[in-house]
Amino acid sequence: MAARLINIFRTVPRELFRVNNGPAITLREWRGQGYSYDVVTESGMVKPKALDAANYNAPNGASMRPDGDMHRRLIQNFKGSSIIVYSVPANTPLPPDLILVHEHTDHYSLQAATEMSLADLNQRITSFLGANARVMSREQWLQAYSQAAGPSSTPDGWYPANDGTNRQRYFQNGAWTDHYA
Repeated sequence: MAARLINIFRTVPRELFRVNNGPAITLREWRGQGYSYDVVTESGMVKPKALDAANYNAPNGASMRPDGDMHRRLIQNFKGSSIIVYSVPANTPLPPDLILVHEHTDHYSLQAATEMSLADLNQRITSFLGANARVMSREQWLQAYSQAAGPSSTPDGWYPANDGTNRQRYFQNGAWTDHYA
């Protein structure tokens, strides 16, 4: 079976961005089918699932992306009254209670490295971003990053589909091809 994630980091490997409605991170808990969510809790606790990479299932934290067309579209279309963009510089160390997971393609997720409540995870991510990230409005970000890094900063290669199947996706020259193992 293919890995369900690409890598785990204790230091931010490249400049990453988090678009958010206001300064406080409020991750959405899974409550059933039919809507978007950021984490699945067990008995009210967020588990450090990525530490068991072979059994990892996303999502489990705060989404982050590098500069690229996908992130640009996300920022341009993001809904909310107080949109901000956090910019975390490359080589920023993470606190011991957080990890960064490269889940697939250009998608990263800031997650719990130890078991904690969802309220604690929200507070710890908010504190980390507040202390380590540059904060910009949507307009400031779009002006500062007027040219996207390209169609994607995802290197050519094989990636897990992260959909609970054995499906693999091959990325080459900005396009995806699906394959089954």
